[in-house]
Amino acid sequence: MKYRWKHFSCNTLIHAEELELLTEWCAAYNVETLGQTDTSSLRPACRLVIEARQTTAMHWILVAKNTTISYSAFNASLPDIVQIGGVWTPPALRGKGYAKSVVAGSLLYARSLLVKRAILFTGDNNQAAQAVYRGIGFLPTGEKYGLVLFEETQA
Repeated sequence: MKYRWKHFSCNTLIHAEELELLTEWCAAYNVETLGQTDTSSLRPACRLVIEARQTTAMHWILVAKNTTISYSAFNASLPDIVQIGGVWTPPALRGKGYAKSVVAGSLLYARSLLVKRAILFTGDNNQAAQAVYRGIGFLPTGEKYGLVLFEETQA
């Protein structure tokens, strides 16, 4: 099967159905990976994230037979380094190399801009993601990290 990457550049129009799908995937990522609660404010916040990535040309999808099957984004960048974040493949499509392909495609784009390094993080127990990232050249640093996520409060 042939796959194609779609880079959402600043000049690429994001279709309404793509925006809705990526918003849903962002919400699912936040719940599954970051442990956030699926509240009524999660999707509007995720929509803003996707729209921000669109304006900065920092996200990609992998498409097979006109179906979006995986997603990757840079959540931070400097002229010589990018940080990959928000990689998502729906559970039913996992284990087929789609995440590896979409991340590799985003890194090829970064390399064309003369970016020399890329970083990312994944949980200690996410062996599947770790295998994917090792498969495209990432090496574990052995360093630990932490995220602080603040709960939404009512004023």
